Amino acid sequence: MQTEGAKVVFDAHILLAEDNQVNHVVALKMLELMGCRVDVAENGREAVEAAAKASFDLILMDCHMPEMDGFAAAAKIREHEQAGGNSQRVPIVALTADVQKGVQDQCMAAGMDGYLSKPFTQDQLRAVLLRWLDRHGEFAGSKSMEQSAWPDEHKETEPLLERHVLDKIRALQRPGKPNILGKIIKLYLENSPGLITTVRESVEQGDGGALCEAAHSLKSSSANLGAIQLAAVCKELKDMGREGRTDGAKALMGRIESEYQSARAALAGELGRISDE
Repeated sequence: MQTEGAKVVFDAHILLAEDNQVNHVVALKMLELMGCRVDVAENGREAVEAAAKASFDLILMDCHMPEMDGFAAAAKIREHEQAGGNSQRVPIVALTADVQKGVQDQCMAAGMDGYLSKPFTQDQLRAVLLRWLDRHGEFAGSKSMEQSAWPDEHKETEPLLERHVLDKIRALQRPGKPNILGKIIKLYLENSPGLITTVRESVEQGDGGALCEAAHSLKSSSANLGAIQLAAVCKELKDMGREGRTDGAKALMGRIESEYQSARAALAGELGRISDE
């Protein structure tokens, strides 16, 4: 770890396990700007394979991924460490939009060391790196997971697009590189219609599991681009899907469709302004 003025630069090899493209791009850019070398896994199985082949200073693990979720992947990595007699235990930090007590318990049971609530800022991510990469200093991790490591989720209804969220993405821009905010908005506009369709079909078919998964992904991506009202509706639908209350979810479909169209229009307008710059 080095410092450039007041800026902390990490010489660290990070494994980022994240299947959501918007979240993936945002986290990758943040890590690169802090000097990290990053390998990316798009599902839990890829994360386990990557951890077996290379040595990492830290693993950032999304909890909800296809093929193998983050909990199972973390448990497998711990099994491999023990089987190989590896005395160097790599820290694993969960990335999750769900900070309920049950999820915290799952993280601990899987062998994770801490967790970071999505969406997160670069300062919050930097604090995680300081905590887990400075293994011999005052930021070294303890054996227990601390509540203070979990930022609170938004508790109040907020404006359609949170400008400060977009500004934080703009702050990741490097001179001479393609516009990072434009790239992330394009990914969202390309991928979100499919998620809305899956949400709609899941409610119609009474598939709580599919509803929970699609609403979770749309919630995370929307929050990362400041669409807080849409993210709040997605959270309600996600909870209903998890509890199998798909009949009750039907009453929210008009609301999510309206919020989505408003957020989509606002982001498309933002993309148009970027193109005109």
